Amino acid sequence: MSYKEKSYLIVDDMKVLRKVLSNTLVKFGIPQENIHLAEDGKEAIEKLKGANVDVIFSDWNMPVMDGLEFLKFCKASEDFKKIPFIMLTSEADKDNVVKAMEVGVNGYLLKPVQMDQLLLKISTMFK
Repeated sequence: MSYKEKSYLIVDDMKVLRKVLSNTLVKFGIPQENIHLAEDGKEAIEKLKGANVDVIFSDWNMPVMDGLEFLKFCKASEDFKKIPFIMLTSEADKDNVVKAMEVGVNGYLLKPVQMDQLLLKISTMFK
């Protein structure tokens, strides 16, 4: 199954960034109905329970439940631990990258995300 047939969850507290990323995935050939949106980790957990998600893109800094807490939840869950988790963030601090890697993040892209890097990340993930 190619990346175009996968289902994606975008988690970011900024609506405009969720929309930009969603539109980019559509431009890559991913159907809109395969893209799920959430504004924080808590809402994302509810989306995960109700949808079949193949890849998670999550911001780090969000209210209610931040990206690191959400990552920890996913990696501790039997149902969600195998879903590739890509952190999209402006957190360039090496210690934060290490924290996310220790928890099991599958990728880390700095904002502003270069769309060619995003496409490369998702297309190679499923080869």
